[in-house]
Amino acid sequence: MREEHIRDSLATRLDLLEPGLTVSERDREVQLSSPHGAGGRLDILARDSSNNLVVIEVKRSDQSARQAVHELIKYTYLLRVSLGVPQHRIRCFLVSTVWHELLVPFSELARIGDYEICGFEIDVSPDGQVLKAKQVPPLSEEPAELEFDSEHELFLFESERHRTEFISALLPKLETYEFVEFVALVVDHNQRRHGIFPFGLYLVMTALSDEMEEQVLESLDPDHPIHAPDAYADGPWRLADALAEEIRRHLRGKYADWERGTPSKSIEILNEWQVSRTIRVGRRVANDVVFTDVDIHRRIMDIDGDNRFSFQFSGSPRHARSWEHAIDSLRCFLGRRSAWTEPLLQYLGAVASKRHNATISLYIFNPLNIIPAIHPVLRENGADPPFLELFVVDGSYVASVHGILEWSGAPMTVAPAEAFREPGIINVFAPREMEYQVDLARHHLAESLLEFVGAPPTSVRRLAVVKGKLRLRPLTAPVRGLDDFVRENATYTMQLARDMRVMLLSPRKCAENS
Repeated sequence: MREEHIRDSLATRLDLLEPGLTVSERDREVQLSSPHGAGGRLDILARDSSNNLVVIEVKRSDQSARQAVHELIKYTYLLRVSLGVPQHRIRCFLVSTVWHELLVPFSELARIGDYEICGFEIDVSPDGQVLKAKQVPPLSEEPAELEFDSEHELFLFESERHRTEFISALLPKLETYEFVEFVALVVDHNQRRHGIFPFGLYLVMTALSDEMEEQVLESLDPDHPIHAPDAYADGPWRLADALAEEIRRHLRGKYADWERGTPSKSIEILNEWQVSRTIRVGRRVANDVVFTDVDIHRRIMDIDGDNRFSFQFSGSPRHARSWEHAIDSLRCFLGRRSAWTEPLLQYLGAVASKRHNATISLYIFNPLNIIPAIHPVLRENGADPPFLELFVVDGSYVASVHGILEWSGAPMTVAPAEAFREPGIINVFAPREMEYQVDLARHHLAESLLEFVGAPPTSVRRLAVVKGKLRLRPLTAPVRGLDDFVRENATYTMQLARDMRVMLLSPRKCAENS
């Protein structure tokens, strides 16, 4: 039985696929060609009741089915480019006797393609006569990227033996949740000093899909609070939190302390702790060929996604998809930071246009908290102020853009309690996202972007958006930064240090006094 026998039989029974389909003798095996070298014969070119062209590709085995998607993509391209058929007037039918190898690529084409595509499985007699056909729906499962939940768990231990025993009890528990994947970082603190637990385990679960959420609900006890009618009142995160709480309850007494983690916390962990081992539980995370430990760590930190404190990207505009994703993620990350957002996005747009093959490296650290910026003690302990570094390399061309907090030179004439108008002055470690720009203005600080061209630099220019367009202007005066502010406002920063010390040592008394 040959494919052409099936094709000829199907051409006389198109009503099995869809009522109203018609085909003329000349529309069988239509020859298409292209000046680019691609060409071929369409099995059947039909018309539907709305006068749309229907490209029908017929296959009869798994081996030939593998070519089907390629053929459809080629023929729709040729109809549009070589013959000028409008895209919205083209439909695709994929017909086969066997769908084992065909279903997955067909489903993906249906998901991402620009054409309506329908699949049909046909029954054929030994002599090639088409007896009946049934429509094959594409797989409904939406491909899910590997993402991790934004709530993490840090378990702390006094000894390595206690942590080993904890892991031995943890892994069987995690494996009972077959529908969720986990990564656990076995970490040791770099500085062994009093008050710090030296051994830790940083546990992260994958983000829950709708299907996973149903399975989590079924796995939890019927009397669990999550089953209450108003359990989701505080948001869908409650379900992932309930699962994490269940894990902690199961292992209570096997760890010395516990802290909640976030993507930003994971950056601190990976910087200040030594990762001795990465444990993976789950089908996707277990594949260390596709996802190396470095890949897993980057996804946990979410540094090119929803992390509020840190953004990193290395790539090139010539890789269109990853570049577009980076720009979208950057726009979300910067959010209301208007002083950096628009000039940086326009600068990157200019780079992509003029230096398409350049290599781009971008790192932004953005705590949205002015306190570490102006408090020298916190800065010495690693609480860095907001900054931005962008490097552009294109052959011999090298440029960099640096984001800084620039001081106008005006002195502080008020006390910290007046500058930070809220009870207890501040929460040192919490980001003040809503108040950030106001805080900057009160301290006569502003976010600036400076471009340095050459290595060593031969020119320095300031980035600014004027009437909606990016302008790069030469510097006309020296730039004064945070070090100048701290040095020349020593009285203010010393008073801030004293207020903070009182708050940290006696937070309750400080709150009562306020």
